[in-house]
Amino acid sequence: MRRAIVLVVTAAAMACGGSSNSKDNHGPSGTIGSRPFAAVEARSVTAASGATACTVPNPLGSGNVQVGIKGLKIDLTSYANICGDYTTAQCKLHADAQSVTIVFAKLNPAPPFGAPAFTPGSYTIQPSPTIALPDGTGLLTVAYAQALRTGAACADAAPSPAVQGGTLRIDQVSDTVVTGGVNITFQDGSTVAGDFSAPACPGVALDVCQLAATQSFCSLPPACL
Repeated sequence: MRRAIVLVVTAAAMACGGSSNSKDNHGPSGTIGSRPFAAVEARSVTAASGATACTVPNPLGSGNVQVGIKGLKIDLTSYANICGDYTTAQCKLHADAQSVTIVFAKLNPAPPFGAPAFTPGSYTIQPSPTIALPDGTGLLTVAYAQALRTGAACADAAPSPAVQGGTLRIDQVSDTVVTGGVNITFQDGSTVAGDFSAPACPGVALDVCQLAATQSFCSLPPACL
């Protein structure tokens, strides 16, 4: 189900967050693009297909296949009010900012295609969202991260570093908060590590099947905040 995972990851990874310049540290820290990074805010969003399977392009051939999907997105940012960016469909970037987006997804490729449950544990962060790993229970797991550093005009201040590897630890996933920790290494030498407590963005309901079909969470061009 590799392509289905790519669709979910691509769709979920396209949101950014609110205003900047708070100096409080609320999560992991390290460096992004040779600049020190300390998470001012950590937030989470979850989406699931529920009892009805998503219909996605068959990654192994022609036509479509059905799959149950549950996805989790964690935003770690150098600015606050991340949830404010979910109030409109337009993509939003922030000037002179840094962010790390972590996406964790479980896929159920077998009937009756119920959306998988998240379970506590440690998962290897892969260098590509196309890497899907069987978890030994008939489900597939993906864990991926991406970093962004912007300049004054919201354009990428430096090439976004590619993930080299790392670990995502999931301690708890509830309707109100996700807790755990990350230890991520990027190919340019950047590192981000530490524990997080990421409250859920209230009132955000995502259609994971639509995300998989459109491959996009927000509309371009992005607004520069």
